[in-house]
Amino acid sequence: MNSNAPGYTVADQTAAEAMRDRLVQRYPDVMRSENLGWKPNDAVFHAEANALLRAAAANGGTLAGRTVEIRVDRRLCGSCEAVLPLIGLQLGNPTVRIRDGAGRVNVISNGNIGQ
Repeated sequence: MNSNAPGYTVADQTAAEAMRDRLVQRYPDVMRSENLGWKPNDAVFHAEANALLRAAAANGGTLAGRTVEIRVDRRLCGSCEAVLPLIGLQLGNPTVRIRDGAGRVNVISNGNIGQ
């Protein structure tokens, strides 16, 4: 769920903000250092990022060596395409398959995203 959904928690918000700050420091060529809530930084508050952050939290903070499948009802946005591979790297570089409502599958691995 994204940050506008009723089930989004204070812990989700805290984890997203911490990840955003980490990404801004490590990937200044991708992430915005001013207007932190703008694109592409907004991706850390989207459902896909939230699912990864929750999964990592439930597994000791890492998803290393894992394959994760996420199902979403919308197509990946440009912010997610830019930022989710970076989040994956920070969480241990899992293989992540994101299946959207139209049946398209995006695969994230090794800092890259493809179909």
